[in-house]
Amino acid sequence: MTPSQFGTPATLVNPDKSMYSPRVAIAWQPKYKWAKQMVVRSGYGINYNTGAYSSFASRMSFQQPFAITQKNTLSAPNSPTTCTTANMSLNTQYQNSTGFNCSTQTTQSNFGVNPNYRLGMVQTYNLGIQRSLPQGIVLNIDYTGAYAGNLDIVRAPNRNASGILNSSSGQFNYQDSLGYQRSNALAVNLRERMHKGISLQGTYTYSHSIDNASSVGGSGNSIAQDDQNLGAEESNSSFDRRHSLSGNFVIEPPFGPNRAFLNKGGFFAKLLDGYSISGNFTFASGAFTTPTFAGTTAEIQAGSGNSLRPNRVPGQPIKGAGSRLSWFNTAAFAGSCSDTPIGQTPSPFCLADGTYGNASRNSIETPGTVSISGSLSRTITFGGTRSFEMRINANNALNTVQYSGVSTQINSPTFGQVTGAAGMRSFTYNANYRF
Repeated sequence: MTPSQFGTPATLVNPDKSMYSPRVAIAWQPKYKWAKQMVVRSGYGINYNTGAYSSFASRMSFQQPFAITQKNTLSAPNSPTTCTTANMSLNTQYQNSTGFNCSTQTTQSNFGVNPNYRLGMVQTYNLGIQRSLPQGIVLNIDYTGAYAGNLDIVRAPNRNASGILNSSSGQFNYQDSLGYQRSNALAVNLRERMHKGISLQGTYTYSHSIDNASSVGGSGNSIAQDDQNLGAEESNSSFDRRHSLSGNFVIEPPFGPNRAFLNKGGFFAKLLDGYSISGNFTFASGAFTTPTFAGTTAEIQAGSGNSLRPNRVPGQPIKGAGSRLSWFNTAAFAGSCSDTPIGQTPSPFCLADGTYGNASRNSIETPGTVSISGSLSRTITFGGTRSFEMRINANNALNTVQYSGVSTQINSPTFGQVTGAAGMRSFTYNANYRF
């Protein structure tokens, strides 16, 4: 069989031939006396997500007519007289209208792609100023902006206005390119080159990213709650972190040859020579996650898990105690049914109002990051290229408790609680002999 035999196109997705990705960069050094140690840089570029096509091919290989989608419930069982008779002719058994199953259900698969899908395009632009300061210190101030269009977004078109699944069609996800994202970031970096045995570097970044599908820089593949109102998906990006301070350091103790102290040789000079202390640190606010329902009857009827959101309760702040058992304020969210009996888990839909929950995507800030790691090393030289290095590394050197997950499923008994923690302090030891 060939695609043209049944009037079908030769490709699953029409190729995007409109991609144009220019890049331009400018560097300028002012000639003014007060700006002799300053350089201004700026750039602009366009990039595309060219890896999307391979994911389509992988998922479509599990759809009709290549495979039978078992998760869909057929409206009527296959008839053994019309579908399984051994002497049935090939043209009758493999019907073009209903696929390989000979089923009368309208939808035989559970996944599809817009044939006019366009690859995600990201435009980035930046402006930076670099200035050399006394004592070998370099200051960088950089602004970076991005705007992305045609981003990947997953829709559930078989839901009705109340979010209930169309039983004649079944569960169905539709991959489209209607997403967008915009972000802005300001970074200030101070770096001191190695000076008198000390090297330091630190970067503070303030940023904000907004999108309706976090398919750039995030996990992506989140299903839109209301297929008829994609604008309601706009929110913080899942990878958005407002504040971040990170850096590293290297310290060489001032003992031994060519150092400030004990530079004339002797037992203690040899004993204290060759040491190096280094490390890095990160302090950052948390990313954002979405309040959802999971496992409710309405969620199952909607056909797509973890995509239905609760209502936002007016007047209740989302920020909570920040403790293990109450990370955020659970009273800020509730089911959309106003007549839910007290003591019962609210459902995301109520036939009386037939509305979706109005809580935003990624409206809950997760725990931030506090990380300090370091190492102590010593190198002993034996002349020529021979040397012996000993190193001890400490991860999470201060043994700070680092929360790593929060339950955001409103119908879960752990809703609002911390569900995990990062690793405790650990040490590793290394020894290397070079010759």
